[in-house]
Amino acid sequence: MPDFPKTIITGVTRQLVSAVTSAQSPFTLGRQIQDWGGEIWRFQIDVVLRGKDSRSFEAFANATLNKRKIFTLRDALICNPSRTEAITVDGGGQSGNELVTSGWGAAGIAAGDFFSIGVGDQARLYQITEDCIPVAGSCTLRFVPRLRLMPSDGEAVEIAYPQVAMRATEDVPTNISVGVMRFTVNAAEAI
Repeated sequence: MPDFPKTIITGVTRQLVSAVTSAQSPFTLGRQIQDWGGEIWRFQIDVVLRGKDSRSFEAFANATLNKRKIFTLRDALICNPSRTEAITVDGGGQSGNELVTSGWGAAGIAAGDFFSIGVGDQARLYQITEDCIPVAGSCTLRFVPRLRLMPSDGEAVEIAYPQVAMRATEDVPTNISVGVMRFTVNAAEAI
C-alpha cells in the first residue's frame, strides 16, 4: 500500500464528520439530537510543486489517488518525532472513546494531539480530547472518534508518526501554471 509523500504537503483541511442529526421539535421547539454512531475523518490535502517532482506526483495521483487504491497518510503537521516511547494497549477488548495504555515516560499527551493504532489498511487515527498525565507509566486516553476495532493487548499505539488509511473521494485535478502544478486531494478514511 503506497504512502502519501508527506514532505510535499503544503496545507491540510481536516474534519471529523459525525453521523449526528439535529432537529427542532414542532411541539416543544426544543432541539432533538440523534447520534447514529458513525464517525469518519475527511481530509483536503493541498500540494504545490515545481519541475520533475510535480510530474512524479501527478503520476502518483493518477495511479493511486483517483479513488483506485487505499493509501497511508502521515500528516507531517501532526507528527511529533521527538516522542520515542513504545506505547502499547494495556488490556485487550477495549472499546468506545477510552483506551488504557502503558509504556509512557514522564511526558503525557495533550488535548488536540493525535495517535494511531494499526498499520496498512487497518491504520486508524484518533485525536486526544483531554490531557493525560502518566501515572506509573500508564495513561487512560480519551479521544475521538470511537475505536473502530477492539485492539489487542500489547498492540502498538503510535504517537510520533500517527497514520491513517485513506481513499480519495474524487478525481485529483492538476492546476497547471507556468512552472508550477497545484493539486487538491479530497480523501476520506478507508473504513
